[in-house]
Amino acid sequence: MLGHLKAPPPPPRPAETLYAACTALAREPVLFRDGGVPDTLDGRFDALALAVSLAALRLDAAEDLPQPVRTGWQTALVERLIDDMDRTLREIGVGDMNVGKQVRAMAAAFSGRHLAYRAALLADDPVALNEALARNLYRGAPPAVEQQAAVAGWIAAMRARLAACATQDLLEGRL
Repeated sequence: MLGHLKAPPPPPRPAETLYAACTALAREPVLFRDGGVPDTLDGRFDALALAVSLAALRLDAAEDLPQPVRTGWQTALVERLIDDMDRTLREIGVGDMNVGKQVRAMAAAFSGRHLAYRAALLADDPVALNEALARNLYRGAPPAVEQQAAVAGWIAAMRARLAACATQDLLEGRL
């Protein structure tokens, strides 16, 4: 009866829907089942970092957006990732005193991963990409050839999917 008095939900934050779409990409079973990414907190973070990196790279290529807007969206996307990591750490019981330190470490880890993936993908260098994946996605344990191929196939499919997306669809998380 008083439903009309409720305030409407707040609008989504700038990169909320894009981040949600990246999260869905990072949860695709092929990464864990076929790609051998560990289904752990660290493995899920690494898969999410890869998906967010791919989306950020696609934003880089969005020539229909002015550079400051592209940079703003990339920043908002990474900030959303960091906020999610903060929330996740608190949910699993990490104490307030340690959350900030761990979030800073995760932000630095994301930055390193993103730079490695970006360099390898922009150079179209499969060897560098495989090295970056072994170091970051697999935490130094080289994957089996089949697992490496599954993840490389997933990355190629995601890049093609993102490239085919209109920029507005990308920004609205319609991948």
